[in-house]
Amino acid sequence: MNRFWKIFLLVLAVTAALYAAAVKFIAPQYLAQVPELVKTMSQNYINGTVTVERFDWNGRLQFIAYGLEVSGADGERIAQVPEARFSVSPLQALAAPARALSDIELVRPQLYLKMNARDEWNLRNFLKPSDSSETPFYGYLAIEDGTVSVETPHGNWNFGVNASLDGSGNPNFAVDGTVAYGGEELKIAGVVDSNAHGRLALKTEKFTLTDFAGEVDGLNLIWENDGENTSLSGKGSIQLAAEALPGGEPLPVELAGSVEADGREVKLEDLALTVDGNTAQINCDVDFNDLERIQGKGEIKAAKLALKGQEFTNLNLPFTIVDSRIMLDEAGCGSGPSAP
Repeated sequence: MNRFWKIFLLVLAVTAALYAAAVKFIAPQYLAQVPELVKTMSQNYINGTVTVERFDWNGRLQFIAYGLEVSGADGERIAQVPEARFSVSPLQALAAPARALSDIELVRPQLYLKMNARDEWNLRNFLKPSDSSETPFYGYLAIEDGTVSVETPHGNWNFGVNASLDGSGNPNFAVDGTVAYGGEELKIAGVVDSNAHGRLALKTEKFTLTDFAGEVDGLNLIWENDGENTSLSGKGSIQLAAEALPGGEPLPVELAGSVEADGREVKLEDLALTVDGNTAQINCDVDFNDLERIQGKGEIKAAKLALKGQEFTNLNLPFTIVDSRIMLDEAGCGSGPSAP
């Protein structure tokens, strides 16, 4: 037997011995610490509680948690995970138990997001403030067949989620996943930290907005948050249909065209607004740098518009947006009785 094979067999034997020792001694000891570790980490990082029905060990370097539930400080449920699988790194377990988790797989998790009448989300005070952007997780997190339930005064929605998060670059986390709704998927990829600072790309060929009888096509956006400002850049096309109820009478409204964002500025170009069969073109630039005082300007044009028995031709209606208020400038048009 030559020298290479002797070294190879020696390494193989040492590896097998280390694995056997990890399975026999390290994993059971670490599993015994898990309930207390979960309690300690929840106290350190969240304003709420984490409960687990039971833990099972598969006899190797993985254990499974069943019936995991996360509640806020008020006791209201925020998330539940029927099954969570955790893989342990023996060397990390010896050095620092909090960093021993190398892989986490959440199976069918459900997140509950709620907005109250004051537009406040239930997660607004969930995470405790921290002087460090680093977290104890350096492994790989996978979300399998997850659901996000959103409840607001304006409506309720359920989104499907499949995603992964790579913590090897902690405090920066690589995110890659899809959000599904109405049979279509929105792809999300990028890097963020624990304070939601970072950069994400959002892409979809087509995303149906069932509740609004419309869709978004060719969406390609970049979301960025540097800790001071949040911006959105990119473009896409929208098609929406709804019913307005002026005076209690239903009035069909449709909106179709392209939307382009650059930083905190949004540009609407040749956006077609159709109201009760009448179509007008909207061109507008809107500045969202100060969300409390939105600024902008634009114009509404229509070659012909019939309204309440009156026909308007060559309509030109310029407007400005000052401190979130729309102000109509001097309009120009020709008018006359509509054709019978």
